[in-house]
Amino acid sequence: MDENKKEINDKNCENSEIEEYNQSEEESSDETVSEIQDAPINPETHPDEKDKKKKRGALREVMDWVISIAIALIAVILINQFLLIQVLVDGSSMVPTLHDGDRLFAYRIGYEPKYGDIVVLDPEQTDGSVKGKLMFNRVLYIKRVIATEGQTIDVKGGKVYIDNQPIAEDYIAPGAVTKNGTTELPLTVPEDCVFVMGDNREHSKDSRDQSVGIVSEDRLVGKAFFRLFPFNVFGPVS
Repeated sequence: MDENKKEINDKNCENSEIEEYNQSEEESSDETVSEIQDAPINPETHPDEKDKKKKRGALREVMDWVISIAIALIAVILINQFLLIQVLVDGSSMVPTLHDGDRLFAYRIGYEPKYGDIVVLDPEQTDGSVKGKLMFNRVLYIKRVIATEGQTIDVKGGKVYIDNQPIAEDYIAPGAVTKNGTTELPLTVPEDCVFVMGDNREHSKDSRDQSVGIVSEDRLVGKAFFRLFPFNVFGPVS
């Protein structure tokens, strides 16, 4: 009799242990499911997060390009406004030194004009035979400084005289003749002004013509110093 009771008690204990084990397994399973559900999404493996990351990367790249282009444009404008300008020769009045289609650099900071300089100037009038085409369709002239303030210029016998002395002009074509224009000569150049001519003396509208006249220094945009094109004459200009 006692042995039967003991056997029954042992079975009850075993059943109790099985139930406790099963309950423990269920709780463990519930915790595992909960942990899986609450786990953070891995952007490296989740398709939606990958797409979002790609879109953010593409947008960031576009913004970087936009900012870079904007900075470059601002730099070009500032350089063009205060340091250098690029001009295109349009016409023949600076032949043989410059030709139609030449591209030049001119600098504008700290420039003080002197005899022989090739200058880019902003004319008060709109016509002329040689122009430098600039950004925004601005029209400029390209000429050579022949006399500066205080000097007296005259043209006699096809030659140029400065302070009653003939000057050697190796930049004009051999045999070229300098003629008088409508500007009355001799003339003493006023303060802060220059007298300019084109090297092609027989085909240039310059200070000899009253429509151009004496050029105020504040109309000088800069000094041309370098030719970019054509490549066979690439280099300094003088």
